[in-house]
Amino acid sequence: MPSPVHLISCWPTLRAMSRPPTPYPVFRKKGPPQQQPEAKKAEEKNEVVEYCKDMLQKSMLTGVPQIVSAPTTRSKVFKTFVVMGSFTG
Repeated sequence: MPSPVHLISCWPTLRAMSRPPTPYPVFRKKGPPQQQPEAKKAEEKNEVVEYCKDMLQKSMLTGVPQIVSAPTTRSKVFKTFVVMGSFTG
């Protein structure tokens, strides 16, 4: 028969062995998600596009803010031809 001191020192181990394993996954804290290089490039490109769009919308050139702020590609092309036609006469 094991001594009582031995049983007390092994108590956490014995208790863990008698308990069935939990079916749930163990959740661990993760660090911040790492961005992919493609995502960083797309984010940088988006920042450049937004900057250019903002700069052109505040342009003093006639017609440029209207072209930039047009909602569809078709209207942008049409407004571009109108501005080019007005410049050339």
